[in-house]
Amino acid sequence: MKNELLQQKGLNMNLSNPQTISQLHNELNKASKEFPLMFEFLEYFCGLYTPILSDDPMTIVYSAGKRDVILTIKTLMRTDVPINQITSIFKKYE
Repeated sequence: MKNELLQQKGLNMNLSNPQTISQLHNELNKASKEFPLMFEFLEYFCGLYTPILSDDPMTIVYSAGKRDVILTIKTLMRTDVPINQITSIFKKYE
């Protein structure tokens, strides 16, 4: 369903395709070398090392969403996880 919406908008982002994951892996790792400050900002802003402690459910959900973004990026950048294992994660959400 999500892939269909992306394709309707002219985007081809099939995260269950090993070739797409491989390309993202390469580009994200290249970008992290070229733009380390940007990745440091994303880690800080998205709360990679500081999960939120709050009694407000909306704050918790918002913070968790930001943290999911950087965790997904970091997962895509890993060299110790086989690409097929990463694609299997995304197949669950198609």
